[in-house]
Amino acid sequence: KDLLIGRDPNKSSISLEDLTISRQHIRIYSVIFEEESEPLVYCEDISRSGSLLNGKLIGTNNSVLLSHGDVVRLDKHNSFCFIQPSALNSQRPIFDTIFERERTRLTPDYIITNRVLGKGAYGRVHLAWDLISSRQVACKVVGYGPNLVQGNPRKAGDLHMREFEIMASLNHPNILALHRVIRTEHNIYMFSDLITGGDLFSRLDSGPMTEIEILPIIYQLLKALEYMHSRGVVHRDLKPDNILCTRHANGSRIVLGDFGSARFFTPTTTMRSQCGTLEYLAPSVPLSYLRELITPHLVPSPMGYASAVDYWSLGAIVYTLLTNTTPIIGPVARIPTRLQDYELTRLEDNEEEWVNISPEAKDFVRRLMTIDPRRRMASDEAQCHVWLARHMEDLEDLYGRATKEWEPLDRTDFKVEEKTIHGNADPFHNRPASFRSSISQVPDLLFEGSLSSDNFSAEPRELG
Repeated sequence: KDLLIGRDPNKSSISLEDLTISRQHIRIYSVIFEEESEPLVYCEDISRSGSLLNGKLIGTNNSVLLSHGDVVRLDKHNSFCFIQPSALNSQRPIFDTIFERERTRLTPDYIITNRVLGKGAYGRVHLAWDLISSRQVACKVVGYGPNLVQGNPRKAGDLHMREFEIMASLNHPNILALHRVIRTEHNIYMFSDLITGGDLFSRLDSGPMTEIEILPIIYQLLKALEYMHSRGVVHRDLKPDNILCTRHANGSRIVLGDFGSARFFTPTTTMRSQCGTLEYLAPSVPLSYLRELITPHLVPSPMGYASAVDYWSLGAIVYTLLTNTTPIIGPVARIPTRLQDYELTRLEDNEEEWVNISPEAKDFVRRLMTIDPRRRMASDEAQCHVWLARHMEDLEDLYGRATKEWEPLDRTDFKVEEKTIHGNADPFHNRPASFRSSISQVPDLLFEGSLSSDNFSAEPRELG
């Protein structure tokens, strides 16, 4: 549940009797990405007068990720300190000495914190600060050097460099913005926007979404796919986990991320790589276990696939958002039967989750999840489909408002920076004197109020 702090006692969870406080000043909310991980807690500034995080302006309608010990100041007299109970008894995370040395000497423009936001098979994502813009960013760290435990380190590095090259070639409001890439002897560091509204998968915790909630999301994804494909890029791993929301509100800007499986293609390209996520995977993607199970007449020849795989995945995403289930579930042996259902243009209309779904939405899913990619809808046809077309004026208006603050990045001199890092870790290396001073003052601010991630309890106090 969101926690609102402001002057209006009827609309605020915690009300403050101070005229310098807006009626609704800040919103505290959490996003759960994985059940086994504690939630990420964010603070959104919804005030007219502004709020500060550790002395830095948050910005109206902007959100920041809170870390243990962060101080949010609402005005001259009211502030709170965020307390993460798990951090009180836990030790500082330990990273390898190479990373510790590199992160403190990599660049004077960024601080890479020890806060890990997520981990994967190929690396982890850290919270970082862009010191030039004074805003939070995400830093993806991928190890590939000679100390890599498994695989060919140079090949691993080349694969991830392809991901970064693809992202650097894209400049669109619905695609995650890549700001900088630095490559050392051991690691690749990718700095990108920190998206604070959670992913689509986390939106399904409370059940399926309504069609009105889904339509703006799908419209934006179609815009992203249309742009990507026109630039010769196919994603190949579209799923709710990779679709991010810039704000914790319906109708916000949607951003497509995780281009680890993406590749460049041409109109004559036929791809055969095994990649993607089974529940959202087009049947033409030649996974070995699918090849053995799917009967030949269901999969067009020759074996292989093109950019149309992204539209099958989009159909599976719509299916998931409408029903809170995935189209391919249960034992692998059932996959051919489920695919046959779509080939015969039959959705399981009698099942409970489809009872209240409109015929237009069902048809939209069918025409995307068509086995033959030659008959599958692409972006232009999907945008003309009646499910979207009857709301097009509203969708375009909402899209304009959601993207009005987005600005394209200057890619003129963008390139991967190669750096060699020597010496021991030094958190103040290359930092200006003003930065050292601001860091040393942080402990003096820590207990002017408190907010706990366990229950969002807060005790704002007047400062003496």
